[in-house]
Amino acid sequence: MDYLWEQWNTFLTAITFLTRIPCPTFQDGDETRLSRSLLYYPLAGALVGGVGAGVFFVMCRLYSQFVAAVFAIAAMVVITGAFHEDAFADVCDAFGGMTPERRLEIMKDSRVGSFGVAGLVLMILAKVAVLSSMNPASAVLGLIAAPVMSRWSSFYMISRFPRNARKNSMTGPLGSHATFGRLMISGLIAFSLCLPLGVIPSLLLLIATILLCQAAGYFFLKWINGISGDCLGAVIQVTELVCYLVIMKPLFR
Repeated sequence: MDYLWEQWNTFLTAITFLTRIPCPTFQDGDETRLSRSLLYYPLAGALVGGVGAGVFFVMCRLYSQFVAAVFAIAAMVVITGAFHEDAFADVCDAFGGMTPERRLEIMKDSRVGSFGVAGLVLMILAKVAVLSSMNPASAVLGLIAAPVMSRWSSFYMISRFPRNARKNSMTGPLGSHATFGRLMISGLIAFSLCLPLGVIPSLLLLIATILLCQAAGYFFLKWINGISGDCLGAVIQVTELVCYLVIMKPLFR
């Protein structure tokens, strides 16, 4: 019973860290539970995606699919507190830096520059465009599957790539329990949550996520000498969009 209670609290920690939903069991500074919560990131993603899918389903009954897509993305931004969107904007702004040190300095700045604004606007527009072009049923399932895989991408990145030593972020504490075995279990959870789309589409999402994480990880190693929390958030955003694209145009039907 104690084990189940601890797992429940660890799951709630993942929810609290990745969303704006308050959970009283989470305590700042509990790095062990925070690291273990990586296992449940796909489930946290399913919760976020479920909210978006629910909003999309209801709005499709009242308005056009384009309007439904806008409100679905907006609902997901609200429930996460634009946590990952902010990280994506920071990474986009850092493209204005010419050295790793300057890029890290830009990413640390709380202000959003022109690159960040342009990148974030284009990202949201791309998501809305793809979702509004899908079959409505696929869009509903995709709104759940994409956040699942995109949150699992953080576990993959943390377990596979070193963090930047100069960047003060949560990647250090998170990595203490990012073992290969836990990564595989979390990946199996993510894959299982995507199965309503079908086995082949779910497998394609998993492969696409791994390939994207590998490419992003090597890029950040060269770009800022490691990964940071902003890097993880940016990869979440890109992975989510890529998953929508894969669901929209899978290689196999």
